[in-house]
Amino acid sequence: MPKALKGTLITTNYVFDQHGQQLIPVLGTLVKCDASIKAMIMDIDNAQGNDMIVEDLDDEHVLVKDNKVAELKQLLTEKISVHLREPETSDSEGN
Repeated sequence: MPKALKGTLITTNYVFDQHGQQLIPVLGTLVKCDASIKAMIMDIDNAQGNDMIVEDLDDEHVLVKDNKVAELKQLLTEKISVHLREPETSDSEGN
């Protein structure tokens, strides 16, 4: 299972984008996982309208919105359980 590190962002500086719009800091949780789990996390985020991941950092790390961690964990657990089901055996296999 991926590991999550909850963090707090405290800033006193205002940050603006290239259009002069003020950027609002988002609290996030750093999730460390292997590539296969990260691919599942990215699929879940895409299915949810890209509303969970703040930043895709590298091959093993993503920053997830704090308020979406529990939902992501539940969806990931469901997705993993579907992929890890035991294949049904058939009598025609010659066992």
